[in-house]
Amino acid sequence: MVREPGSGTRQTADLALAPYGAGHRFEVGSNAALAASVAAGLGPGVVSRLAVQLALRSGRLSEARTPGLRLARVLRAVWSASAPLPRSAEDFLGIVTHAG
Repeated sequence: MVREPGSGTRQTADLALAPYGAGHRFEVGSNAALAASVAAGLGPGVVSRLAVQLALRSGRLSEARTPGLRLARVLRAVWSASAPLPRSAEDFLGIVTHAG
């Protein structure tokens, strides 16, 4: 199971799995649809742990660790272009733009 083209999760999975010759896959349009499809037994999927944390805690889904596979994502900070940025948001952006 994979997310739709253009999804950050999909891009990350495609890049990480490309060396292994990933074949045809079932595409879904949301994290909820991916989790439901996996839980229904349609196949394994790649999704952020945060998106399925409740399903993992409840035992509805199981997590497979991937120590040899790098599944990192680039995230973006966004804000309204039509409103001034509050001081707290400026502080946050200062931290995250200099992290890592």
